[in-house]
Amino acid sequence: EIPLRLVGSEMCIRDRNIDYGDMGVLFGNLLDNAIEANQGVDRKKRWINVSVKYEEHILIINIKNSKIRGSRRKKKGYLNHGIGLNSVKQIVEKFNGIVEVQDFGEMYEVSAILYGICDDKDLGKSVL
Repeated sequence: EIPLRLVGSEMCIRDRNIDYGDMGVLFGNLLDNAIEANQGVDRKKRWINVSVKYEEHILIINIKNSKIRGSRRKKKGYLNHGIGLNSVKQIVEKFNGIVEVQDFGEMYEVSAILYGICDDKDLGKSVL
């Protein structure tokens, strides 16, 4: 069991020019990584915070989670290691965005910033 805190709403991603499948890949992989990083943490100290913000055609997804200081993620099966974050980066790059991953000892923080995200009503207009 891991406490999860969500800031934002589905309105941040609803009716935008980003495929729901891509959003599933983004959130699925980022949350999978956060859950995996929590595995060795004492149950009382586990946590994940998810923040989603949309403003002026920019979508910012920020996930912070607890982890063991000095730990490195180790995927079972070498061939699958890193595929999730690479998938996230590919989707973010479609929107000329960036992915930042930071290790703060007992906390990981991942931010995905996507540019040129439009409302349905803005589709067809230049936003960049």
